Amino acid sequence: MLHHPSGLDWREMVPIRRRLRFPADATIVSGGEPTERSVYLVIEGTVRLSLLTADGREQVMMYLPKGSLFGEQAALGRTTLCADLVAIADEPVEVGQIVASDIVAALKRRPDPFLDLMRITGEKTSLFIQAVARATFGSARDRVASLISALGQRQDRLAITQERVARLCGTTRVTAAAQLRRLADEGAIGMKRNAIVIRDAERLASPPASP
Repeated sequence: MLHHPSGLDWREMVPIRRRLRFPADATIVSGGEPTERSVYLVIEGTVRLSLLTADGREQVMMYLPKGSLFGEQAALGRTTLCADLVAIADEPVEVGQIVASDIVAALKRRPDPFLDLMRITGEKTSLFIQAVARATFGSARDRVASLISALGQRQDRLAITQERVARLCGTTRVTAAAQLRRLADEGAIGMKRNAIVIRDAERLASPPASP
């Protein structure tokens, strides 16, 4: 679920036309909105890409840390993405707005930005397929474990409530609480008040052992 940021510093190759700040849980852009052919660069903080269901539930598809690009497929491909796909500030963030024509100009000057864009697009497509597979075929444990594993790549102690875990996994609080207890029984995590401590990252990322 965690996208690896660009290996290039895009700020050295293209101008940042605007810097925008968003508080935690604010929507940055949604797939159905006109994007003015803009690409966004995460300058500070973490952005999450999620699908929103008709009844308001959220399913996190991936996390974009500092240095990540998003919106490039719609801007450069001149397409409108699914209206249910939204980019949300997972914490207070700053993003830079890049005009698509500036990226096109950079691609004409040197080949490495093109290769980097191909890598970014390929990795995101893979992460989307994995997320859809988890949501469609995976168990509630798989979804909760995947979320905690992705968040745990930033820090071992997560200040997160069961309500937030449930919301980000598109499930109920009761189900999220049951799966967190299961992961704790497996020794993958420890449970504190409004916090989760990762005890065994390898076990967290692995399927449960057969009884």
